[in-house]
Amino acid sequence: MHRYRIIAITLGFICNNVALAVTPVEYRVTLTNNNWFPLERHEMKAAASSAALDELTSHGDLKLLESDTEGNQQIGTLKIDLILVERAQTVQIQLSLDLPGHQSTYITQTSADLSQLSYQGIRRQFETIGQNSAQKLLERMQQTAGREAKVQRSLDETISTLQRTAKELETKTGTPEEVDRYSSTQAKALYEKAQSLKRQHQFKEAQKLFTQLTQQTGLGTENWRELAQDELNYGLPTMQTQLWFQQWSDPSLSPRKRKELQVKMEKKLKHISDANPDKPDRVLEAQRQQDQLQYIGGYMNRILQSNEKVKLRSSLTQQVIARNGDQTRDAIEKQLKSSNQTNEYEISSYKKTGEHQAEVQLKNSKYGIEFTVTFDGYDVSIEPL
Repeated sequence: MHRYRIIAITLGFICNNVALAVTPVEYRVTLTNNNWFPLERHEMKAAASSAALDELTSHGDLKLLESDTEGNQQIGTLKIDLILVERAQTVQIQLSLDLPGHQSTYITQTSADLSQLSYQGIRRQFETIGQNSAQKLLERMQQTAGREAKVQRSLDETISTLQRTAKELETKTGTPEEVDRYSSTQAKALYEKAQSLKRQHQFKEAQKLFTQLTQQTGLGTENWRELAQDELNYGLPTMQTQLWFQQWSDPSLSPRKRKELQVKMEKKLKHISDANPDKPDRVLEAQRQQDQLQYIGGYMNRILQSNEKVKLRSSLTQQVIARNGDQTRDAIEKQLKSSNQTNEYEISSYKKTGEHQAEVQLKNSKYGIEFTVTFDGYDVSIEPL
């Protein structure tokens, strides 16, 4: 964390010019490049992060302060994560902002093509995605503030409607025992409970409450039904996808688990596209994220597979020399179990092809990957299945 440099968050310009407390935010920058260096590591991090911070502070909504944050109990966090994909020649940046008192995490993702660019062109591309991602982050914060303002307007309007209706009923029939079977206050409480569950990542429970709210027919619930439906169409699946993406981006994740998360994310992104036909910006965002999943997911799996292949070949070669070329099934099994690098592999098939020759299929259940290993004397060759 860069505790010597903080950002002060002031969202007054967003929320109807209501002054909010200034909040310091410390930030960190990470880079995942798997030994691909289109620029020096420090240049890539500096170009993207500096452009992002400049954009965040250029409109007056965020301020950079040079001071110490020690002793301040209300500190937010800004994460700037860069992921480079050599095979696709692309870079992706993700900004995530957590603020004290805000249960939502603001997250944006942007990617860019680095192919056939000069040194200066690559540097400018890093600066561009930093700036664009920061712009999207500010827009996301504004949208969230807009939804909160809409909730307040909805509450004011429904209270006014209930008061007016109560007076009309009192004039005609006397004081009613019940103005409506499902009041605006109850609808508001249900909506806020669903939002709380969403922010606690209890998505199934939140979905049930949002769905329940969309089915209400009482007076004063119209705006709450609209807000709940928008959560089902966009807000809820977006937060689920963002959470899964953070898990999915872990380089140590097994291909099997990454595939499971990718299927979940693709399903949610398709739902967003299908549920928002009248909002092309949402559809375009969902489709771009699907493209990123395909590129980055395949690349990360290949990186893991390549690393495992190198590790497996090194261990097998060392041990085949130690046992003087013995290629029996029992010898290979003992060899696999004797090393921490290979003890997660099991023999799924074995075929002796000649003296001191064998073809073996190995399976790693943890990572969900398989290799064909060919032994020929002291030579070991490995190919993925």
